[in-house]
Amino acid sequence: AYVGDGINDAIALKQANVSISLRGASSAATDTAQIILMDGDLTKLKSLFEISRSFEANMRTNYLTSIIPGVITLGGVFLFHMGIIGSMIVYFSAKMAGLTNTMLPLVKHDNLIKIDSTQVAKTESKEENNSSE
Repeated sequence: AYVGDGINDAIALKQANVSISLRGASSAATDTAQIILMDGDLTKLKSLFEISRSFEANMRTNYLTSIIPGVITLGGVFLFHMGIIGSMIVYFSAKMAGLTNTMLPLVKHDNLIKIDSTQVAKTESKEENNSSE
């Protein structure tokens, strides 16, 4: 990860795996960066890395949730002569577990999603004014 806010950082931001810039930085830096911290300071950088770790753990769990039931079903069919009903139960149970795990970050990081209702109302009124013209 590379954090930069100036014109001279634009090349390094482009070459970095993850590039982070700040609000109020040069336009070259904000255009090149993949992530822009809107607070204008680096205090949220720690939470950004925590979200990243959480995302990777969730991704690994989803991968295992999709692979392991297939292996169990194949093993059950060939070794234990599991029927179609048993295979379907394993399959649909795994799909529900995967779906639940996929939705977990929305519950964990719900406090990070902030919507300012006054800002939404202003945006909607601007759109209505533009469409009526």
